[in-house]
Formats: sequence, C-alpha cells, structure tokens
Amino acid sequence: MIHGFHWECVTEDVEDFFEYEFDKILKNSVLIDEIHEFGYNTQIFLYPPHDYPIKILAIVINNQLYNAYPLINYGITHEIIIDNIIAQENMLEGQIECRLKSNPDFLFSFFDPMFYKNKSKYKITHTYSFTFSAFMYSCYPNNFKKIDLVNSKKKSGIFNIFNPKEEQTKNNLYLNKNSVMFLPYHDGDIDDYKVISPLSNIEKFVDIYGQDIYKFEITLLNDDENPFNIPAIVCKKNLKENFIPSKGESINGSIWLCGVLDNAPIEEKTYRINDCIDKIVTSKISEINQLHLKLLRNDNILDKCFYHIIVLDEPFNFSWDNGNWIAREIVEEKSIFTLDCLIFEQVFENILCKFEHYDSYGITDFYEENAIKLINLLIEEKTYIQNLSQNEFEKKYEWIFDLIRSEDFNLKYENSKEFELVFYDINILLETVIGNLKRIIKENRCLTFIGI
Repeated sequence: MIHGFHWECVTEDVEDFFEYEFDKILKNSVLIDEIHEFGYNTQIFLYPPHDYPIKILAIVINNQLYNAYPLINYGITHEIIIDNIIAQENMLEGQIECRLKSNPDFLFSFFDPMFYKNKSKYKITHTYSFTFSAFMYSCYPNNFKKIDLVNSKKKSGIFNIFNPKEEQTKNNLYLNKNSVMFLPYHDGDIDDYKVISPLSNIEKFVDIYGQDIYKFEITLLNDDENPFNIPAIVCKKNLKENFIPSKGESINGSIWLCGVLDNAPIEEKTYRINDCIDKIVTSKISEINQLHLKLLRNDNILDKCFYHIIVLDEPFNFSWDNGNWIAREIVEEKSIFTLDCLIFEQVFENILCKFEHYDSYGITDFYEENAIKLINLLIEEKTYIQNLSQNEFEKKYEWIFDLIRSEDFNLKYENSKEFELVFYDINILLETVIGNLKRIIKENRCLTFIGI
C-alpha cells in the first residue's frame, strides 16, 4: 500500500487503523465501479457512500485489497493546462503536472484519486477543469518572522517571484498575516507542498471516530483577479503548538494536494467530490435507500409507523390550536428521510426533548440558533456513543436490538455482526441530520420534524 504516509493526515496510528478498523470500513463500503482490463478484475469501493467530509476510496484487484487512500468531499474548481501525466505501474493511479490557465507561470503537480476513471480523457497541452483540495500533514501558527528561503529544482510557480535560474540561492523574506507561499516539500512526493497562507471559511466537525477535524480555505497563489484557493482539512493531532484555527489566523504547514476532473461549468466554483462521481455512484447504490442504512431501513420493519424529517424554505409554525397539519404532498416533496418511530425515539428523542418547543406528536421547526444548538448536541451525542463499550451501547439502544431480534423484523443477518451494523446505522442517522442542519443554516432554511 503506497499511501501510508497520506493516512497520517487522518488517523492517529496507521498500523492500528489497518489492523483493527479498515476491514470494517471495507465491508461497509459501496461498489462504485468495476474495471476489466489487462486480465484483472478491479473493483473500486467508496466509504461512506453518503455526504461526509472525509471519504475513503479502496482499490480491490481479483478480490485482494490493492490500495486505499482518503479523499476530501469538498473542492474548489480551477482550470489547468496539463504538462505531463505520470501513471503508476498499475495504470489505476496517477499524478498530473500542470499550470494554471489563468496564470501559466504557476506550475504545480497533484494526485488524481479518480485517475483510473478519467485517464483516457487527458491530453498534454489541453485545458481541463479540476476540483482541488488538500490534506494537511502538519499545521503551525505563522509567527510572522524573517526566514531564509532556499530554491529547489522541483516545480512550483512561487519561484517566478525569485530567481528560477540560480539553484541554492538564499532569499530573505519578511512575512505577515496575509503572506502566501507555495513550495515543494523536499521530504515528500511531487504532490506534497509546504504552504503559508491566511485562513478563511473555518469549520470544525467530529469524524466517525470522535476525532476533531478542521476544514478551512487556504490560498496557494494570491492573485487579485484569479486567486488559487482550495479547501484543506487537518486533524487535531496534526495541529502543532496547541494551535486552534480561527478567523484572522495565518498558518504554515505541509499539504498533500489532490484534484478530481470536473465536468461542470467553471462558473460554479465550489463542489463536493460527490458531485464529480455522482454518475458512477448512482447506478451502483440504487438498491440502497437514501440513508444507506444496513439494518434499520424502513422496508425491514413489518409494523410501520414513521417520523418524517423535511426541509422547508421557512418555518411551518405548527400549533395544536389551529390544527394546521402539513399536507402529505409537501411532506413527500420536501422529505429528507422517514424513520420508524421506535428507532427515531431511541436515537433522537432524548436530544430533541432538550428543546422546550419540541413536540414529539406535532411538527417542530429547527432553524437559526436552534439549528446550531441541535448540531452541537448531535455532535456531542455521536462522540459519546463512539466511546461506549459494546455492552453500554447495546444497553443504551436496547429497544432497537429488541426490534431487530423480533418477528416484526424481516431481514436475516449474521448475529455476529449485529453490533457493528447497528453502530454503523446510528452514526449514519446522526451524520445525516447534522449535515442537513448545516445545509439549512447556510441556505437560511428550516429542518422540520413531523411526529406520528
């Protein structure tokens, strides 16, 4: 597996991760593509299949895991001109050397996680739109001091500022909070870089293992008309000197730069990686419901009684006094998902009851401050359950375990995987609601829960 160094961007202990965790991840992944060439059967798996900030792509050849690497499910699109294509021996992975179309003197290289799919489309000297993002190996606060810079033979547009013809020439630089630098990382590969950049659009979230993750935007080229900005993700363990990213801060650190071919118009600047592979995924997961649950899907439960979660442009403002119940067609049109009442109550009821306006039988709106409060409570809940022992987890969700073991549950499954499957599904439910709450806050809309 040649991406070991990259896994240090997202996990505390790489060896333990692959020994104890990765097998579970692969079993819960979705097959998104299958390739038959050169006498090999190659399968590409994605985890998790729903919208989540960090994903994992795995390559399986002839039923044996060949490689895997993390992906960022966000990106900003820029147009590039390809200078060179570097394919690995397996012809499934590759790096691209290129220049920005808007600034042809700015040269850089990146790893293409979807190279296996798009390699036949690439031609040297041709222009393409790619969605870029980066993982950070390390992230320090920028101390704004005089430094000595040593030029390198590796490609980087930053050297156009200095003297690209003279190797090993020292240049004294004075940095401030708005300084931007983008230099090859001498201890890494051609897609690894050292960066200095101000921060913007900072977000914090917790991954499925309870680890704090920060996402923010960094600048690789500070051009007034066409800045080269990308989103970067850093795990708490890679934040140095007790640094906490915040508005107005500037950082220096090292990144792994990635890009995915994007067929959307360049005017639409920001995308999720999901958008770039939707056509691949859709045909492969059509048999899975929109929550991608393993056990707790509605069609596995005989005695159906549902809660509904929908997105509205404005609060419904339900009141028992006026009896103004929401129309069925609106529920169907605006639905995020429906969930069996027992499962809904086990997962969400204790959290929602912390809000005075919550009505388990009526219609409850969450927006603005209440939506933010609910996000924080759900993140706390997710972190809490990830630290439970198996016995503690089964006791907390005993109604759910009673349900899947009862005659009202019509799916046969391996009893030995019962805990693993329920744990996965509950995390998916929490992540889905958290993700939609974040979306409605940005869009100034409302997430509404409809009782039974």
